[in-house]
Amino acid sequence: MKGQFDIVREILVFAAGIFIVVSTAYLFNRIIVPKIRDYTINNELMNVESHVSFLIKQSCALASYESMESSVAFILEMPQQIVNYPYMVYVINNQICAMTIGLENRYCSNFTYVSNLELSGSFHSGGKIVVECSRTGSVQRAVISERSLL
Repeated sequence: MKGQFDIVREILVFAAGIFIVVSTAYLFNRIIVPKIRDYTINNELMNVESHVSFLIKQSCALASYESMESSVAFILEMPQQIVNYPYMVYVINNQICAMTIGLENRYCSNFTYVSNLELSGSFHSGGKIVVECSRTGSVQRAVISERSLL
């Protein structure tokens, strides 16, 4: 009888171990992985937005050093995707926003670095971004657009 009890106990301990491993794997895939993915996507969106803001600041700074009418453009290759998701950068109400397409991740920041700036445009992932700042008198215009890799 003692031998049967030992066998049943070992089977139950083995089943409990299997349950713990399966539960841990389930929790990791359902809870931890999505949180890590969202954290990574949000950080990458913040990086893309700050990169575009930097390009706008630099192009407008260079345009302001020139004569009363000047234009400066930067054309740079941007990441193809953010964590396997396409993304876009757009301007709305003097805010520069970056968002993933197909997810609800979005990062926006106010652009207040350049006074008297009219900001417009959008960019979709998968090409080169064109950031152009032009100056006419005391008014500066910055436009974000895209250029395909072709």
